[in-house]
Amino acid sequence: QVVSSGPATFTAIAVLDRVMERSKSEKEWLVILDRLATALLVTHSDTNRPLVVVAALHPEAHLLAREVVARTNLLTSSRGRLLCALQDQVELLRGNKTGAGVLKALLI
Repeated sequence: QVVSSGPATFTAIAVLDRVMERSKSEKEWLVILDRLATALLVTHSDTNRPLVVVAALHPEAHLLAREVVARTNLLTSSRGRLLCALQDQVELLRGNKTGAGVLKALLI
């Protein structure tokens, strides 16, 4: 739902912001970020692509993908798989305005 529904996307971003705020004082909260990133690695049934790629190409969900990708350096267990998923679809993402914006978040 989060990668195809604007309201769900913005709710997820708000939750992510709260998690990040809490993680400043309690590092255990970063586990939730890792879980979100892991959930975005699930293959979307219609496109056969990871949800992070589907989200990156979506007019609203790309904002969530960008937020998660910008925090890749904080991930532990899902970092490598997330980077591989993006690398596997880099040409598709580069050719799309919102996808390119998600890739640029890696540089932040």
